Amino acid sequence: MATKKENEKNTEVKKSTEKKVTPVKQTKKANNNIPINIICALVGLILGLGIMYLFFPERIAKTSSGTDIILEVAGKNITSDDLYKSLKDSNGLATLLQEVDKKILDKKYTLNKDQLDEVNSQVEYYLNMYKNYYGYTEKQFLESNGFKDKEEFTKYVEDQYKNDLYYQEYLKGKISDKDIEKHYKDNVFGDIKTKYIAVAKTVDDEDANKDESKLANEILKKAKNGTSYDDLVKEYKDKITNEDLDYVAWNKEDIDEDYLKSLKSMKNNSVSSKVVETGYGYTIIFREDQKDKAKLDDIRDDIIEALKTKLDSEDEHLYNKAFIELRKENKIKFYDTELEKEYKDFIKENK
Repeated sequence: MATKKENEKNTEVKKSTEKKVTPVKQTKKANNNIPINIICALVGLILGLGIMYLFFPERIAKTSSGTDIILEVAGKNITSDDLYKSLKDSNGLATLLQEVDKKILDKKYTLNKDQLDEVNSQVEYYLNMYKNYYGYTEKQFLESNGFKDKEEFTKYVEDQYKNDLYYQEYLKGKISDKDIEKHYKDNVFGDIKTKYIAVAKTVDDEDANKDESKLANEILKKAKNGTSYDDLVKEYKDKITNEDLDYVAWNKEDIDEDYLKSLKSMKNNSVSSKVVETGYGYTIIFREDQKDKAKLDDIRDDIIEALKTKLDSEDEHLYNKAFIELRKENKIKFYDTELEKEYKDFIKENK
């Protein structure tokens, strides 16, 4: 069941981790259309031009080769300065920050065998997904996403893995024991066994759904008068949807908020006191049983994960803030005043 409220996090162009392919964990559904990031493909060119040697009188950075001619076209020369300026103007800050973060995190993390196995698993996942859904060969996938070979793509996925390692550590560092204890008290409950019968809405308009609402209340009345769940399903099978959700845990992600709120207020072996409007439609909830609440020490890690998810969803700028802090800790220093100003503006935007 889809949640009533889904926190959709905006992917900002200025994130420090511009992507060619958006990595997803294998437990999640992959995007059907993974974009090519031209900026990332040009990173090697920027580095090759020596952008860290950024001194000249106007304090606008030049490459070490300065006026070297790269090529000639239509009787005109294109120099390394021209290329540097073009790359810098086309989202150059994001590209530069990606390289900065990569250098910091390569030093911070050395992946162990299990982690490298997970990286390789993600690589194979993408290759197989493109093969199965689009008929791409490995070569076609790599070329269409701007990678010269599988090794470069694997390194890219490894870099994203390290980004996530850091971000998860950052989130965990913002969670206190007090936060954990409060979440345990307010949100954790013993697993509840439940099932439902629902009448789907035709449109999202209460007046237009009078017949559906009437039918749901008719079913609820019969349930309260003792008609069993199975008998109701048989009687109304062509007019309803139904599902046995089995035991619902406190941290189940895809449970409707209104469904859960009503479920928690009910007693075992009971039916909801009224029809509940949920993502299913007009819903009659059945509660059968509840397990004992788990001990805090046994689910501490699960609570931390839930709190990290909550932190991330509450602040759309938190990801960028995490990497701003990382760079500050590593004493990032600009020698290009234009990029420095752009970065300061970026920091202000993410406060």
